Amino acid sequence: MLTRPLPAIIVNTLMILAAGVALAQEPAQPPSPSSAKPQPVMVTRMTKQLFDELTAYDTPYHVTERQTWKGVRVVGRAVADAKARFAWDTSGEQPVLVIRLTGEAQTRLSLDAGPAVGYAQATTPFDTSRRITFDGTRFIDGEVSSEARSRTTLQRVCSRRGGPIGRVVRRLAWRKLRTSQPEINQQVDRFTQDFVLERLDVEAKPHFYYDLGRVGILETALKEAFPEAKSFVYRLSADEEHLYVAWGPKDAEELDLPALAARCADYPLLLRVRMRPEQMLMAQALLLSDNPHQIVRAFMPEDISGVLEKGVRITVDGSWLEFSLPRPTIDKIVKALPR
Repeated sequence: MLTRPLPAIIVNTLMILAAGVALAQEPAQPPSPSSAKPQPVMVTRMTKQLFDELTAYDTPYHVTERQTWKGVRVVGRAVADAKARFAWDTSGEQPVLVIRLTGEAQTRLSLDAGPAVGYAQATTPFDTSRRITFDGTRFIDGEVSSEARSRTTLQRVCSRRGGPIGRVVRRLAWRKLRTSQPEINQQVDRFTQDFVLERLDVEAKPHFYYDLGRVGILETALKEAFPEAKSFVYRLSADEEHLYVAWGPKDAEELDLPALAARCADYPLLLRVRMRPEQMLMAQALLLSDNPHQIVRAFMPEDISGVLEKGVRITVDGSWLEFSLPRPTIDKIVKALPR
């Protein structure tokens, strides 16, 4: 289990692998009037299990909040162990990214009413999620769902006065706090929901919520090389077991998901790059050589090729060159990526 989220793992892992291959390509020629829709330039397939394992992480939060409630100065110090999960909701026409933080917050409360000070402990299970849609180039914030239900235990009440007056003050304060527990629970609920949503937005969300067209290695390489690539978009698809990312023209044909799922089915990550005929001839010649994995050095970035050279399966499917990665190789790539 990761202790910190990997930065944009679904993009960086796949796109860094593909950048060298895509650089070797020339702009796709516009289709003739009688031809079918253009095809994507690049397609990646990742198992949902791999996606979950790479993106899930646990993280502790420490938060202090001060406010005044009905004339009482309240200080809450919360410690929460949160689990961050990133999932794709594929029930609609387009997949929706769901970022979810779940866990339990332990909050120590100090309630200062002047003559008396009460101390309480609150336990608050929480479940907060944000839905994010995708328009082909960027993620867009969607609706938020947040649930929290606190259980507060009043631990003790202290008085600033001693003697009989102090005892009366403590008794009255204890009674008042006991009758106010439902309202205290509501205050803690709101406090917990606010800081959990803040952590989701300022820590978890930025790792996915950004313009995909501004992934550095693609913007500096692909878009400078191919002017028409500036209009290319990403298209997300999913079936029961896999997530798919296609990159190409806006009017590219739909992916054949059953066929893609069957390709190199034993590998959790598959990268397919469409090649021109002359490029495919070179790739096939390298595959038939004594060291077929030298094709990795020919098509992949230098900082990644060393990791991939012996740990990738290379196949040809028509005009597509395929790179299938086993889990050990993926783990090596993840370690090589910037955090």
